[in-house]
Amino acid sequence: MSFITAMAFIVMAVVVWRWQHHEALLSANDIEELQVRAIAGRDSEAVKRLSSAAEDGQMMAQRVLGLALIQQNKVAEGIQWLKQASAQGDNAARFALGKLYFQGSSVPQDYHQAFTWLKPAAEEKYAPAAYYLGVIYKNGYGIPVDAAEAAKWFKVGADQKQPVSLFMLANAYRDGEGVPQSDRDALSLYKQAAELELPEAIQTLALAYQNGEMGLSRDKAAYQEQVYEIGHSLKHPALRP
Repeated sequence: MSFITAMAFIVMAVVVWRWQHHEALLSANDIEELQVRAIAGRDSEAVKRLSSAAEDGQMMAQRVLGLALIQQNKVAEGIQWLKQASAQGDNAARFALGKLYFQGSSVPQDYHQAFTWLKPAAEEKYAPAAYYLGVIYKNGYGIPVDAAEAAKWFKVGADQKQPVSLFMLANAYRDGEGVPQSDRDALSLYKQAAELELPEAIQTLALAYQNGEMGLSRDKAAYQEQVYEIGHSLKHPALRP
């Protein structure tokens, strides 16, 4: 084989490899579609395509594959893919691992592991992780209770208009836990959470109008309006992390 022929084979091999590599790359929309197919329909072809992309190092595919495998009760394998995505800096994967251990779903409940995975995601202001980290500090799950730290992490989510974090931070201001007591700040946060249709926040506002709390005057009409909104919010509740 001549040198020119050998080089031609090498060039062709590189072209084929690049074509195959390009084919393996999936867009975010592709991965989301495959996620639905893999989880809802247990679609083996979807899992195969996700596996190919995950093995190629696509972070989002690794996370989605991990979640799909856990849904299919292949928990150990799923966790390994979530860890690979986490190692690449995927905060959604870190959160998924943290929530898994926090809830004890598919794995034994382990607050230490939950904390370990949630904290780096929360430190990068990933709101769902910050909320769960706040819950851990507030309730002392596996660590000493720290109201100030809890409020700090709820604020991360509240700053991003996450309804449950707005509500938890409002509670902190109302009760003076970890932050200076402030009915004004509490009321503002409750109203923001209520506007996002969080039932607990609407119920709290209803009681405040009924009883004249947090600086509000008793207002029967406002109370009845909030009661009506509770029913509406239960039909269309705010998304929770």
